[in-house]
Amino acid sequence: PWLCCLQAVEVHRGSEPGDILVFLASQEEIDRAIQLTHQALKVHRDQPVLLPLHGRLQQDDRDRVFQPAPQG
Repeated sequence: PWLCCLQAVEVHRGSEPGDILVFLASQEEIDRAIQLTHQALKVHRDQPVLLPLHGRLQQDDRDRVFQPAPQG
């Protein structure tokens, strides 16, 4: 997941505001990718909203990915 995290960080830093969707194979990869991306962006003081989406989440948590991100 590290390479996809780096790519997501590059897209985030070099583009207009918007959403980035990353597909990974397992819940463990998703959780690790979120953790790594938070660490990578923390260095640059960015605070993006990173949300997991997989089948083991409760419906309310899955629905969060379809809500608009907070401004800022």
